[in-house]
Amino acid sequence: MSEHGIIIGHGHTGLICKCKADIRFKPNKSYVYAVLYKSEIVYIGKGNKSRWKHSNNGKSHNTNLNELFYQGEIVDVFIFRDGLSDGEALRWEAELIEEINPAFNS
Repeated sequence: MSEHGIIIGHGHTGLICKCKADIRFKPNKSYVYAVLYKSEIVYIGKGNKSRWKHSNNGKSHNTNLNELFYQGEIVDVFIFRDGLSDGEALRWEAELIEEINPAFNS
C-alpha cells in the first residue's frame, strides 16, 4: 500500500473507511498513524500490521485511549505514511509528535 493519508477508522467525524475493509499492511514495513478524537489529533504512533487497532479496543498502552474506549467513544485513525522501515517510521513519529504535540503523547 503506497497511498498516504487514508482513513482506517470511523467515529464522530462520520468518516467511513476509504480503502479495503480488510487492510493488509506490508508484512515487514512500518507506518505512522494519528488518532483523532472529535476531529483533533490526540495521539501519534508507529506501528506495523494491525497495531492501529489498539486505538479502539481498550487494550492500548495509552491509558487515555483506553478511557475513551470504556466511555463508549470511538476515534478515527489516520495513516500519515506507510511502507517505511522501522527507523524511518520512528523518525516520522518523532517529527510529527514534536510538530503537532498531541495531548495523549505526553
